[in-house]
Amino acid sequence: MPSIVDLIGESVISCGAADPRSSAVPTGTSFGDDGTVVGLYFAAGFDEASTAFTPLLVDFYEQKQRQLTAATDEGKASGGPHAVRRFEIVFLSSDQNEESFREFLKEMPWHAVPFANVDIVEKNLKRYKICEMPALVLVEGSTGKLITASGRDCLSEDLDGDEFPWYPKSFDSIISGKLLKREVLVDSKEALDGKIKGVYFSAHWCPPCRNFTPQLVALYERLLSEGKNFEVVFVSSDRSQASFQDYFNTMPWLAVPYKDPRVRHLTKRFRIGGIPTLIILDEQNELVTLNARQAVLKDPEGKDFPWVPPTVNELNESNAACLNESACLVLFTDGDECLINKARDLLPPAADQYLAEHKASVNTANELPELRFFYEGPESDEIADSIRSFAQLDGRKPLLAIIDIGERKTYAVEDDEISKETVVNLISKFKNCALDFVQLID
Repeated sequence: MPSIVDLIGESVISCGAADPRSSAVPTGTSFGDDGTVVGLYFAAGFDEASTAFTPLLVDFYEQKQRQLTAATDEGKASGGPHAVRRFEIVFLSSDQNEESFREFLKEMPWHAVPFANVDIVEKNLKRYKICEMPALVLVEGSTGKLITASGRDCLSEDLDGDEFPWYPKSFDSIISGKLLKREVLVDSKEALDGKIKGVYFSAHWCPPCRNFTPQLVALYERLLSEGKNFEVVFVSSDRSQASFQDYFNTMPWLAVPYKDPRVRHLTKRFRIGGIPTLIILDEQNELVTLNARQAVLKDPEGKDFPWVPPTVNELNESNAACLNESACLVLFTDGDECLINKARDLLPPAADQYLAEHKASVNTANELPELRFFYEGPESDEIADSIRSFAQLDGRKPLLAIIDIGERKTYAVEDDEISKETVVNLISKFKNCALDFVQLID
């Protein structure tokens, strides 16, 4: 897990200073205390949404400063594991020139990463998968641990900051209460404990939802008849009680009642962007997959239920976008059947081990970088050629490489033969930041 210094550099500047460039503030000593929450504010002066949201954030920031100062003066600072004693914001600019950057700073009472430190801004845009501005990411100052990447939405929904700093709620805590089973209210804990759960976001007004629901009903009933410990919870986006009830009457499972606040919390918790969406949670409420709808369509008999995603995937158009999200290890085979079979044998054990180590390292001082695993298979021709071209790789087969599109860098193994040891050594060097990556040039 990165420290606050790793995230924003050794020093930042004070936005309100007459000359911000001469007002360096040391990051570690200023923001690294227990109880400090740091907001990373991604915005730009040329962006209308940023200029509209900034005054709202300024008001909230100044309100929080007054509250926290008063609580400290009165000896009433909050306690507990998520106690907030201090709140700071650091601006990470996407402005196109320093003049615009400095002009936008005048509206801000907090700190900023210097305009020259573009690499810091770019790394954080990638780290937190920022797709639009403005964005507000909250982290713990003492550890760098992510609190929420949805601070802008959280603030818009909680202007008084009653739930600040908006630590994510667990599924258990959100779903707690009564759920509908037909026309009867049942306790969520009794109905869901120890079961694999499908959380189904849907609505009657949505044609794809109406098409998918009968398929999910058929699979649900099939799985129960086979003794599977499975339950579904319908989370409705219907626009009236009557529509909700008519639609729910076609379903044999549970539902969050219409207009229940848990609908909003669940939608935010799983960052639902469209419907129908079916997500699967395991018996311990750990996420299995966010895309179970596609799994149901491909596997209508549920042979692979609960559709645990494979650790190694064949490159294809549906998963190629993943290469934009993190570093990826790819074994190129040029469609050679023997090499494809070899890839399917060689990669899974190494991938399983790395992904287990990565999961165990999350939110620790030694958090491993994310790495995904792919091979070129029968369905990969065009996409594999495109990736080779972008990554400036030659046409060798087999070719084992780690490609980081976001960082625009790649590393290709020189070996003509790819063995288990080759794969293990490559992953070990990646894990220890010992690869001599080639920077890609446009």
